[in-house]
Amino acid sequence: MHENYKVIFNSDEGKKVLQDLRERFYDRETFVRSEPDTSAYNQGGRGMFMYILRQLEDYKPLQDIAKGE
Repeated sequence: MHENYKVIFNSDEGKKVLQDLRERFYDRETFVRSEPDTSAYNQGGRGMFMYILRQLEDYKPLQDIAKGE
């Protein structure tokens, strides 16, 4: 399964999708004051994005991935 993620997200289209996911779920604040359901939804999206990154980066530490290394 690990290699399937690489095939999909290393294509030109996959890179565009990955950038869109990053902008929606990683580069933004997830906490929304007085809206716990929205905050939980945002955290779920961030968790999904981080899972995809781990599949693509051969399990580099998340700090390195977040820095773009």
